[in-house]
Amino acid sequence: MALYSTLRCKRKYELAPARILAEAQTVNFAGTTNFHKEFEGYGLFVPGSDEPERLDELWLQMREPKLQRGHEAYTKPVDDANQRVAIWSVVGLVVGGTGIGTAAAVQERSQTAANVAGLLGLGVLLVGAVAAIESQPSGESQVEAEARRRLFLRGEDDPRLILRGVNGLNTRQRMACER
Repeated sequence: MALYSTLRCKRKYELAPARILAEAQTVNFAGTTNFHKEFEGYGLFVPGSDEPERLDELWLQMREPKLQRGHEAYTKPVDDANQRVAIWSVVGLVVGGTGIGTAAAVQERSQTAANVAGLLGLGVLLVGAVAAIESQPSGESQVEAEARRRLFLRGEDDPRLILRGVNGLNTRQRMACER
């Protein structure tokens, strides 16, 4: 058995009270705003670790879709917004860079064409930057999502589902290692 498999088979998740400081950042044309919020709940820990494991990596093995949906109600919109930010950023850079590169390439042959390509490139860069900034999730939604990626929250998550999911996770892992 490979070393990784041996180590994974010895892993057991423990549910324990946890406190995290969730942090996020938003960017606008005036600068950057940082967000911080402390959350208390229950985390899944590997013995010896001080940090709760990320729940999004364990949902499949926990097999508690109701619990998962509750967490994804916070995380999915943030993930979707971050994906839009990435798309706008890449489109702005690639298309804008192509326009500017084209301007440089045709400059000696046609100054008018170079001016048009350069201005279009700069315009696309600007549109991409504005769209990326406007697409980003709010700082508040980012910290709420981060908390739900790492904690089960009191008063929000059903304790019975948490316990059943953790027990199932450990049982399935142990059974897989016995094969």
